[in-house]
Amino acid sequence: MPTSSPPPERYPLPQATDGASFAALQAITGARGKLPRPYGAALGAPDGALALDALSRSLWRSKTLPTDLREAIYLLVARQSACAHQWRNHLGPARTAGVSEADLQAIARGRPLPASSPLADGLEFVRQLCEEGRVSDGIWAAVRQRHGAAGVAELPLFVSLAQAIAWLINVQHTDAQPDEAPWTA
Repeated sequence: MPTSSPPPERYPLPQATDGASFAALQAITGARGKLPRPYGAALGAPDGALALDALSRSLWRSKTLPTDLREAIYLLVARQSACAHQWRNHLGPARTAGVSEADLQAIARGRPLPASSPLADGLEFVRQLCEEGRVSDGIWAAVRQRHGAAGVAELPLFVSLAQAIAWLINVQHTDAQPDEAPWTA
Protein backbone atom coordinates (compact mmCIF):
# COMPACT_ATOMS: atom_id res chain seq x y z
CA MET A 1 0.00 0.00 0.00
CA PRO A 2 1.57 3.31 -1.00
CA THR A 3 2.13 5.86 1.68
CA SER A 4 2.13 9.55 1.15
CA SER A 5 4.40 11.99 2.83
CA PRO A 6 3.35 15.46 3.82
CA PRO A 7 3.89 18.13 1.18
CA PRO A 8 7.09 20.11 1.48
CA GLU A 9 6.88 23.21 3.64
CA ARG A 10 5.92 26.04 1.30
CA TYR A 11 6.88 28.77 3.74
CA PRO A 12 9.81 27.75 5.92
CA LEU A 13 10.51 30.13 8.75
CA PRO A 14 13.15 32.74 7.95
CA GLN A 15 16.61 32.34 9.39
CA ALA A 16 18.81 35.01 10.96
CA THR A 17 20.43 35.56 7.56
CA ASP A 18 17.06 36.49 6.03
CA GLY A 19 17.22 40.11 7.19
CA ALA A 20 13.86 41.88 7.24
CA SER A 21 11.87 38.63 7.21
CA PHE A 22 13.71 37.38 10.29
CA ALA A 23 13.25 40.76 11.99
CA ALA A 24 9.50 40.58 11.29
CA LEU A 25 9.42 37.05 12.74
CA GLN A 26 11.15 38.30 15.89
CA ALA A 27 8.85 41.32 16.20
CA ILE A 28 5.67 39.25 15.84
CA THR A 29 6.78 36.48 18.18
CA GLY A 30 8.04 39.07 20.65
CA ALA A 31 4.65 40.80 20.74
CA ARG A 32 2.58 37.60 20.78
CA GLY A 33 4.82 35.04 22.43
CA LYS A 34 4.41 32.78 19.39
CA LEU A 35 4.00 32.94 15.65
CA PRO A 36 0.36 32.41 14.64
CA ARG A 37 0.18 29.77 11.90
CA PRO A 38 -0.92 32.04 9.03
CA TYR A 39 1.91 34.48 9.57
CA GLY A 40 4.42 31.93 8.30
CA ALA A 41 3.07 32.50 4.78
CA ALA A 42 3.28 36.27 5.15
CA LEU A 43 6.86 36.58 6.41
CA GLY A 44 8.28 36.60 2.90
CA ALA A 45 6.72 40.07 2.65
CA PRO A 46 7.90 41.37 6.03
CA ASP A 47 6.24 44.80 5.85
CA GLY A 48 2.94 43.11 4.98
CA ALA A 49 3.34 40.58 7.81
CA LEU A 50 3.95 43.39 10.29
CA ALA A 51 0.97 45.36 8.96
CA LEU A 52 -1.25 42.28 9.18
CA ASP A 53 -0.13 41.70 12.76
CA ALA A 54 -0.77 45.34 13.69
CA LEU A 55 -4.24 45.25 12.12
CA SER A 56 -5.07 41.98 13.86
CA ARG A 57 -3.97 43.14 17.30
CA SER A 58 -5.77 46.48 16.85
CA LEU A 59 -9.08 44.90 15.81
CA TRP A 60 -8.98 42.22 18.51
CA ARG A 61 -8.30 44.88 21.18
CA SER A 62 -11.19 47.02 19.99
CA LYS A 63 -14.46 46.76 21.87
CA THR A 64 -16.56 48.13 18.99
CA LEU A 65 -17.77 44.72 17.84
CA PRO A 66 -18.71 42.14 20.47
CA THR A 67 -16.52 39.07 20.82
CA ASP A 68 -19.31 36.67 19.83
CA LEU A 69 -19.73 38.49 16.51
CA ARG A 70 -15.98 38.57 15.84
CA GLU A 71 -15.67 34.83 16.49
CA ALA A 72 -18.74 34.10 14.36
CA ILE A 73 -17.19 36.13 11.52
CA TYR A 74 -14.12 33.89 11.63
CA LEU A 75 -16.35 30.80 11.45
CA LEU A 76 -18.42 32.12 8.55
CA VAL A 77 -15.31 33.12 6.60
CA ALA A 78 -13.65 29.78 7.43
CA ARG A 79 -16.62 27.88 6.04
CA GLN A 80 -16.85 30.01 2.91
CA SER A 81 -13.09 29.68 2.34
CA ALA A 82 -12.91 25.94 3.15
CA CYS A 83 -10.37 26.69 5.90
CA ALA A 84 -10.74 23.84 8.38
CA HIS A 85 -7.90 25.08 10.57
CA GLN A 86 -9.55 28.47 11.06
CA TRP A 87 -12.87 26.78 11.82
CA ARG A 88 -11.32 24.50 14.44
CA ASN A 89 -9.32 27.36 15.93
CA HIS A 90 -12.36 29.62 16.43
CA LEU A 91 -15.13 27.14 17.27
CA GLY A 92 -14.23 26.87 20.97
CA PRO A 93 -13.73 30.61 21.44
CA ALA A 94 -17.07 31.23 19.66
CA ARG A 95 -18.83 28.95 22.14
CA THR A 96 -17.01 30.61 25.04
CA ALA A 97 -18.05 34.03 23.72
CA GLY A 98 -21.69 32.95 23.77
CA VAL A 99 -22.48 32.05 20.16
CA SER A 100 -25.49 29.75 20.47
CA GLU A 101 -25.46 26.18 19.20
CA ALA A 102 -28.34 27.08 16.87
CA ASP A 103 -26.25 29.90 15.37
CA LEU A 104 -23.19 27.63 15.10
CA GLN A 105 -25.27 25.02 13.27
CA ALA A 106 -26.67 27.64 10.88
CA ILE A 107 -23.16 28.88 10.10
CA ALA A 108 -21.94 25.30 9.64
CA ARG A 109 -24.76 24.56 7.21
CA GLY A 110 -24.32 27.80 5.29
CA ARG A 111 -27.74 29.06 6.27
CA PRO A 112 -28.83 32.48 7.49
CA LEU A 113 -29.16 32.91 11.23
CA PRO A 114 -32.66 33.23 12.66
CA ALA A 115 -33.79 36.86 12.67
CA SER A 116 -34.05 36.63 16.46
CA SER A 117 -30.30 36.04 16.79
CA PRO A 118 -28.34 39.09 17.95
CA LEU A 119 -25.72 38.10 15.36
CA ALA A 120 -28.11 37.89 12.40
CA ASP A 121 -27.61 41.35 10.93
CA GLY A 122 -23.84 41.33 11.45
CA LEU A 123 -23.39 37.94 9.77
CA GLU A 124 -25.74 38.92 6.95
CA PHE A 125 -23.47 41.94 6.44
CA VAL A 126 -20.51 39.53 6.23
CA ARG A 127 -22.31 37.15 3.89
CA GLN A 128 -23.32 39.92 1.52
CA LEU A 129 -19.85 41.41 1.55
CA CYS A 130 -18.17 38.05 0.87
CA GLU A 131 -20.63 36.75 -1.69
CA GLU A 132 -21.81 39.91 -3.43
CA GLY A 133 -18.95 42.33 -2.82
CA ARG A 134 -21.31 44.93 -1.34
CA VAL A 135 -23.85 45.36 1.44
CA SER A 136 -27.51 46.36 1.07
CA ASP A 137 -28.78 49.61 2.57
CA GLY A 138 -31.06 47.70 4.94
CA ILE A 139 -28.32 45.53 6.43
CA TRP A 140 -25.91 48.46 6.59
CA ALA A 141 -28.53 50.47 8.50
CA ALA A 142 -29.28 47.57 10.86
CA VAL A 143 -25.59 47.11 11.66
CA ARG A 144 -25.12 50.86 12.11
CA GLN A 145 -28.04 50.99 14.51
CA ARG A 146 -26.69 48.05 16.53
CA HIS A 147 -22.94 48.84 16.43
CA GLY A 148 -22.74 52.52 15.54
CA ALA A 149 -20.63 54.35 12.96
CA ALA A 150 -17.49 52.66 14.26
CA GLY A 151 -19.12 49.25 13.82
CA VAL A 152 -19.95 49.70 10.14
CA ALA A 153 -16.39 50.92 9.60
CA GLU A 154 -14.76 48.13 11.60
CA LEU A 155 -16.87 45.24 10.33
CA PRO A 156 -15.42 45.15 6.78
CA LEU A 157 -11.93 45.48 8.25
CA PHE A 158 -12.57 42.50 10.49
CA VAL A 159 -13.97 40.50 7.56
CA SER A 160 -10.86 41.41 5.55
CA LEU A 161 -8.65 40.21 8.38
CA ALA A 162 -10.52 36.91 8.73
CA GLN A 163 -10.41 36.38 4.97
CA ALA A 164 -6.69 37.17 4.75
CA ILE A 165 -5.98 34.73 7.58
CA ALA A 166 -8.04 31.97 5.89
CA TRP A 167 -6.27 32.48 2.58
CA LEU A 168 -2.83 32.51 4.18
CA ILE A 169 -3.61 29.23 5.92
CA ASN A 170 -5.01 27.69 2.75
CA VAL A 171 -2.01 28.60 0.60
CA GLN A 172 0.28 26.94 3.10
CA HIS A 173 -1.21 23.70 1.76
CA THR A 174 -1.00 22.01 5.14
CA ASP A 175 -4.65 21.88 6.19
CA ALA A 176 -7.40 19.29 5.94
CA GLN A 177 -8.92 18.74 2.55
CA PRO A 178 -12.47 20.10 2.00
CA ASP A 179 -13.94 16.56 2.35
CA GLU A 180 -12.54 16.55 5.86
CA ALA A 181 -14.18 19.88 6.70
CA PRO A 182 -15.20 19.96 10.36
CA TRP A 183 -18.39 21.92 9.69
CA THR A 184 -19.89 18.94 7.85
CA ALA A 185 -19.65 16.61 10.84
